[in-house]
Amino acid sequence: MIHNIVYISAAVRPFTRDELAKLLKECRTNNEKEGITGLLMYHDQQFFQVLEGPANKLESIYKKISCDQRHRGVLTLQEGQSEQRHFSQWEMGLAEISNFSDAFQGQFVNLCKLHEHKSFEELNSDPIVSIFARTFLEDIREFCSLLETSLK
Repeated sequence: MIHNIVYISAAVRPFTRDELAKLLKECRTNNEKEGITGLLMYHDQQFFQVLEGPANKLESIYKKISCDQRHRGVLTLQEGQSEQRHFSQWEMGLAEISNFSDAFQGQFVNLCKLHEHKSFEELNSDPIVSIFARTFLEDIREFCSLLETSLK
């Protein structure tokens, strides 16, 4: 079984393209060593990230991420296990939000801004938030699967 964690957070300040590239390089290097794969989305100071890998390694990485001073408001949307990796080709893929439909971009913004409307405790216990996050993640997985198929 592969463990996975999905979370959102807010950058403490806007990331430049160079800073984002540096972050991705750092993530990919660390993730490759630890057997972690995943996807990172960034838009308008909002992060959405999916991490997958061995539970003990993922727990360690997630603790580091949660303490990283470059972002705040880390909110776990989903944590669990799956039979297989969904982002097996990516030590850390970056999905450009502009590649998605306007409707999807709206969903992304709404998902990332959830913590502005409720406390973290309320969000973590809200079944609607869980369903919204799961649906959003399924859309991302489908898009990435289509993308990988088209690159073969």
